[in-house]
Formats: sequence, structure tokens, C-alpha cells
Amino acid sequence: MTFKFQNYNPVVSIATGSNISDNSPVLEADRCSLEEHFPGVELIPRQGSCAVVGNSGILNNSSCGDFIDSHDFVIRANMGLIKGYEVDVGRTSDLNAFNRATLLKYGHAIRAAKKSVERDRFLEHVRTLKESILWYPKSLTKLGGIHRSSVNYRSVINETRKNGLSGIRFAFNWKPIRVEKAWGLRRIATLGLDMYAVARTFCANINLFGFYPFYKDLEGRDIKYHYFDDVKFNYSLNRAHSWDLEHRKLKELERQGKLTLIVRDCKPRKQIPV
Repeated sequence: MTFKFQNYNPVVSIATGSNISDNSPVLEADRCSLEEHFPGVELIPRQGSCAVVGNSGILNNSSCGDFIDSHDFVIRANMGLIKGYEVDVGRTSDLNAFNRATLLKYGHAIRAAKKSVERDRFLEHVRTLKESILWYPKSLTKLGGIHRSSVNYRSVINETRKNGLSGIRFAFNWKPIRVEKAWGLRRIATLGLDMYAVARTFCANINLFGFYPFYKDLEGRDIKYHYFDDVKFNYSLNRAHSWDLEHRKLKELERQGKLTLIVRDCKPRKQIPV
């Protein structure tokens, strides 16, 4: 996959003699070429359709893999497993976002003196991503020192390169994504919401998979927190995110035609003989 500049001309503030004063911090805007001012920066081209894939157990037995892979661009979360789950979650991964907890887990495992299961699991998974982009949307800096996330992220990059995985590219933000105010959230936004917010900037049509913060599906069947493990999770006790509020806002956007939440099976389930 090759990302090229799409005639992108960001607005950049330029200080000129006519607008510099002690009283006004406002600068006139001039148009510039991103390629000229930031050589080496790549942009994701405009995409017709994007699949944003969360990790909810709603994906188990959904047979949504082919549908997910049919999109022009696929965004995944937190290194969710692909191998062994292709029928339900597909194979394609163009961009893989991860949160601070995932970065901390793998960063510590990589820097540990002894090899660990988590380190091996990280490398095995990254090998399946081929030419994907690994993206950390939160802050890598802090005032007055080096943020530990920056150290962990550097460890992830170095380990990937050391193992010959040259097809993997890395992306990070100059400033962390903060969508809470715009969305009216009282708590930290989930990684899934960050992924959707970014997808809106280059995707014409967006389908969300694995976005389902509930214990039972629409047919009343029990579902797991993650499709790839048996981790127990209590949404009401976890106060870091506004699960219900985020879901309601996504449902409202769906009613407005701005996205589609895929919360049912993509193909009929095979009936198991009694």
C-alpha cells in the first residue's frame, strides 16, 4: 500500500510585519505545501469505505470476516488477534491503534531482561499485520521530561525493526487526540471512539464492527468482553469510560446516516443438530 500526498494544503500561521503587535497574538494564515514543509510525512488517501473493528465478543460466530475485508481500509484496535479468527474478523489490517495499557504491556515485555510470553505474542501478531500502520493516538510527551509512553513506544519500534519487520510503519500524534469535549463526555473516550473520530477525516462511508458494550447480543445470547479471550469485565464498575453514553451517541450518528453499527451476524449461523 502506498500513501501519497493528495494535494493537501494545510493552513499554517505565518508571522508577517503587518500582523505582529504586542496586543494581538493573531497571525495571518497562508497556504503551504505539506510536502515542502514536512518532507517524509505521509497522508492516508481518501477512502470510499472503512471498517473500524473493535474487539467485542459480539464478533464471535458472526462470519463478518469477508465483509470486513471488502472495505477499502480496515482499522483495528489494541492488537486484537486475527490468526484463528479470520472467519469472524477478517484478515486485512491497514491501521492498528492501541491505547496506553497495551503500549505499557508490550513495552515492558520487550525491555525485560528475559524473554516473555507477551513479547513473543507481540512479535507473532505483528508478523501477521504485514504492511500495517501501528498508531498510538495518545500523548508521548509531558512537561519537563520524557513521558514513559515515549520510552515504551521506542521499544516497540526498535523491537519490530530488529526482527526484520520492515513493512510495519508507525504513526503518532503531535498532540494527543482529545474528543471528550466535542462529544460531551464526562470521562476519557474509549480507543474505539478515537478510531472512529480519525476515520471520519478520510473515510466516506464507515462501518463499525465489535462496538457493543453489553453482556448479551440482540438474540439474548451471552457474549464475551473480547472475541479472542475469556477476560471478565464489568462495565458498570469500570468508571474510566462512558460506555453507555458513547454507544448512545454512535446510535444517534447512525440515525443521521454518518455510520453503520454492525451488531448482528453477517451470515446465518449454522444450525447444530440436537
